[in-house]
Amino acid sequence: MILLLLPTLAWSAGRHGYLGLHAGSLNATGIEGDQANPVIFSLGQRLSARFAFQLEYSVAESFKSQVSKQGKTETCLVDYSTQAAYLVLIQSASSWIDYSAKLGYLKADYNFKNADISNQAKEAFNSTNLSYGLGLVLKLNNRIGLIGEYTQLRSDAYHLSAGVELSF
Repeated sequence: MILLLLPTLAWSAGRHGYLGLHAGSLNATGIEGDQANPVIFSLGQRLSARFAFQLEYSVAESFKSQVSKQGKTETCLVDYSTQAAYLVLIQSASSWIDYSAKLGYLKADYNFKNADISNQAKEAFNSTNLSYGLGLVLKLNNRIGLIGEYTQLRSDAYHLSAGVELSF
């Protein structure tokens, strides 16, 4: 009988895992043209009622863009992805709304196809740095929530996204 209560006790203590699937837009200075629309996958573990650890991966289909760096502008196709790890602070506003703030480490990879710009300029877009964001979760029930997020990837690039989060 006690073993049957353990999952319920863990849930009530705020310790559970979650998966997220978001769609969004990438906005980056120096990249103009078609907007990148990344898909963002997240996997998290609540450490307590107020904290979580979260891994994220985002990827965008190739998009046409004009890339400006060091006074040179090129039109090319761009592939884009990120990998990140975050510590997330969660604040409940009510039984059905949570706010969150995240701080972590992010690696962004841009691949410029058919671009005649220097490798140094290409590498300037790729970065590994601190990242932060703010989110809002509207809980539909104990397992499903709708989420909206703003994530600053670096000083000149950010994601806006919306999606679904499933708790387990």
